[in-house]
Amino acid sequence: MLSKLDDVVVFVAVADAGGFTAAARRLGLTTAAVSKAITRLEQRLSTRLFTRTTRAVHMTDAGSRYYTRCRPALEELARGEDEALEEAGSMRGRIRVELPTSFGRTIVIPLLAEFQRTYPDIALDIRLNDRYVDLVEQSVDVAVRFGTLKDSTLNVHRLGMSRTCTCASPAYLEQYGAPRSIAELEQHRLITYLSQQTRRPYPWFFRVNGEVQTQLQKSRIEIDDSGANRALAVAGAGIIQDLSCHLWEDLLTGRLVEILSEFSAPALEVSLVFPSGRDMPSRVRAVVKFLRTRLTANVIDPLR
Repeated sequence: MLSKLDDVVVFVAVADAGGFTAAARRLGLTTAAVSKAITRLEQRLSTRLFTRTTRAVHMTDAGSRYYTRCRPALEELARGEDEALEEAGSMRGRIRVELPTSFGRTIVIPLLAEFQRTYPDIALDIRLNDRYVDLVEQSVDVAVRFGTLKDSTLNVHRLGMSRTCTCASPAYLEQYGAPRSIAELEQHRLITYLSQQTRRPYPWFFRVNGEVQTQLQKSRIEIDDSGANRALAVAGAGIIQDLSCHLWEDLLTGRLVEILSEFSAPALEVSLVFPSGRDMPSRVRAVVKFLRTRLTANVIDPLR
């Protein structure tokens, strides 16, 4: 059963998330439990804190005034607990980390294993996917993102740059030859990477006469997992285009060979994204500091 303080925590979560369902997901509760907590709190305070419609939840004037008192108080409680844990030489709690699938699997996961050995009382909730996830709505503490990021209330730390590489296996190139121009790709067996979110193929990027061109290529194989995309290319199934941070080990060992390098598009930024520092729990500060130290530009792209 939730305590009186827990009911206040639920109230602040609903206000921050803008709805009962999003707050329930953030807190790990059922929507029914969140609704009951708000009802109990409203009964105890003898006032309505939210107006509810089928489409949205909005705070009442009384709810807004109560929120301005509750949220700073909860933040102070969280900071006090973090400081006490740090003074005791211990940090615990759960951190949710969101990572691009292939980059996370090959580069970040081994580092997080090392982090967990250093902080054994911190639980890691690691999600690997290539879909866009709203970090605030999904209560993500730390994430890695590719490309130029839009303005945000979140902090962004640039880790490095990753080039776009077009490549194939030596066996494929021996059998079919290497294309000498972008136009010649039409004569080859291409492997297209699909967006997990839209199921549409990602375009291929090339730089021609100083300008970036995007092209949708006709392919023999379509796949929605970047690791499998690379594995198909290594097995000789066709030509792929991917980021160098996913391919560097295969390129260094010769399992894949870069082609059309003179048409390579500009590199993409790789960034660590995390909440603003003032309200960041100590456990999140610890993993951010750890990843910023370990994920250097040389780790992101040893081929640069």
